[in-house]
Amino acid sequence: VIMAYAIFILLGVPDGMLGVAWPSMQTTFGVALGQMGVLLLATTAGFVITSFSAGRLITRLGIARLLTISLIARGLSLAAMGLAPSWPALVAAAFCFGVSSGAIDAGMNTYFAMNLSPRLMNWLHASFGLGATLGPLLMTSLLSAGAVWRWGYWILGAAHVLLALWVLLRAGEWQMQSGAESSAARQPAAAQRSYLATLSRPIVWVNIALFFFYTGAEVSTGNWAFTLFTEGRGVPVAMAGFWAGFYWGSFT
Repeated sequence: VIMAYAIFILLGVPDGMLGVAWPSMQTTFGVALGQMGVLLLATTAGFVITSFSAGRLITRLGIARLLTISLIARGLSLAAMGLAPSWPALVAAAFCFGVSSGAIDAGMNTYFAMNLSPRLMNWLHASFGLGATLGPLLMTSLLSAGAVWRWGYWILGAAHVLLALWVLLRAGEWQMQSGAESSAARQPAAAQRSYLATLSRPIVWVNIALFFFYTGAEVSTGNWAFTLFTEGRGVPVAMAGFWAGFYWGSFT
């Protein structure tokens, strides 16, 4: 459980960090201010691909192997974003980042739903909020110290690889509980339900719509707050970074 919380803290850091890094990234690549939307779209596209297939990926790879591969892939994607020589290369790295992020997020939620209590699931999501809070503070500290934005992505990339090693070393502990397995065995129809059968249920579309608007508001506010403060309101970088972190902290 502690390992899972550490993973979700790390999962949230880049989400909170992008908004603070964006004005510097925009200058580096010479793109328009609104091009962050392209970056977010690439990340989302990758995220959707693997999050839709999380159950099948766990079945095929096992949760420990899925987490190890995804953490390494995410770490390499973050490093690639930090090393990107051009805007297209950054967008491509963001897509790969989204693919690995979706696998970790949906895979971990599936694991907790099948094996652990709702209380522990809530703490898992609070861990994401903690990571998203640290993201703006990390990037603000780097920029205030005179470092380039790329350093934040390199540091995070290395942290992901180290966490993947920890998961690999403790892989034997990542097992689905026998109770959950027997429950799944008693309900083969539910376990093998197709995407079409799932999407034919109105409640599924209600939840899709809910998350569509909720995450749209969350991501828009979180990623544009720093730019609005610094470039639209003349707020100093350190103070703007603090309030951006404060916003993400509310999720915890």
